[in-house]
Amino acid sequence: MVSSRERSSLSSIRRPAGRPFRRRGFLHLAAGLAASTALSALGASCGTLVAGTPPSIQGEVLVWAPPLSADDSAYWSPLSESLRQAHPRLDLKVETVPWAGRSQRLLTATASGGVPDVAYVSRDLIPRLADDSSIVAVDGLLAPELRDDLHPRIRAQAPYRERFWGVPAVVSIHLPFVNINLASAAGLGNDASPSDWTSLTDWGRRLTIPPDRWGLAHRWSSDTAAHTLIGWIWQAGGEVVEEPNGRQALFNSDAGVEALAYVKSLFDAGYVQIADKYGQGAEFGSGRIGVLLWGSVGTPSQLASTTPGLAYTVGGAIAGRRRVATGMLASYAILSAAPNRPGAEALARLLARPQSLARIARVTGYLPPVRSLSAESLWPGDVARARMLAQIDHIRLDIQHPYARTLSRILAEEGQAALIDRKTPAEALANAARRFAAEVSR
Repeated sequence: MVSSRERSSLSSIRRPAGRPFRRRGFLHLAAGLAASTALSALGASCGTLVAGTPPSIQGEVLVWAPPLSADDSAYWSPLSESLRQAHPRLDLKVETVPWAGRSQRLLTATASGGVPDVAYVSRDLIPRLADDSSIVAVDGLLAPELRDDLHPRIRAQAPYRERFWGVPAVVSIHLPFVNINLASAAGLGNDASPSDWTSLTDWGRRLTIPPDRWGLAHRWSSDTAAHTLIGWIWQAGGEVVEEPNGRQALFNSDAGVEALAYVKSLFDAGYVQIADKYGQGAEFGSGRIGVLLWGSVGTPSQLASTTPGLAYTVGGAIAGRRRVATGMLASYAILSAAPNRPGAEALARLLARPQSLARIARVTGYLPPVRSLSAESLWPGDVARARMLAQIDHIRLDIQHPYARTLSRILAEEGQAALIDRKTPAEALANAARRFAAEVSR
């Protein structure tokens, strides 16, 4: 029989909007909680925070986080029980916030009050929160062994102003996905992928069969250039802006113009469908696209759901003058105005353990930020994620700058203007530089 305390712990994890917990999973979890041996094993699997329970670590700790999987309770529920094992008077409540508007909601809350104790925060938002003293540095909560375990590229790029402002938790990387059948039919092999700009152009040419088969898919967004133009600029050997607080645009350079001109040439040659200029082209899952630029950690699950019969492979990072794969890092940050700071710190210590990161990665499919967790241990037999994890040495994370999102939007808009021939690549980047200068001078 499940005790009232255990029922309280389960009910404190709020359901994602419009998606109730699965009853079978809930009953299985309840049965597991009723068995003391299962509880002991569960606590051991995520590690013990501290011996004993200081009286100050009690009450409720509230987390704001977007949905990372179809059933986030699959990792939050056992993490909640591990936290309860270490701190019997501490209750974890997770409020699922929609992806759309989540950052603005957090910024509004930090200005007006009503913040959670802990929030899921992407790397590009940290400067605004840290500079406003809305979140606290967590260096003292990260054990030295965790820092040593971080992938070198993550360890080098995660800090802001040389400090950690959250527990690094999930990583995404953007890589080419190749339709194996189309590539094989074009004589490109059944387990190959383009490796640089020259071979990418060749693949685009050989895989394109007008009027309804395209060698490449490159959906352009007018909202963000994080994984479109910015990645091309980095591959061309250029920079976008000096991190963490540069006020001068660096993308308006020979490398920047070369990058935008190159991606435009792929569209102009007909290797990418015109509708992709507006983010409305045919999906990779349609079977009419040779190479998807760029797939991410969510792509395998999406393809398994929509087109389970599609044969594909994941390619490596593509090189211009530099070999770069764009990526994203999200951390769990503690709010400065957290109502329950001791509880938030206890949760942060738990999340900073490899066993906890493994729980999150297994359920969500996001890559772990640490080296000790292998693809085979997390997703046995999942070749796609194994290949993504193998490319993490080439990852370059989202820009970390107070104006990162504004800059990304400006580049997306001006890049699109070049794609649709309203401006030349040089004119588009020059105008983007002027717009960025106007923003930072306000």
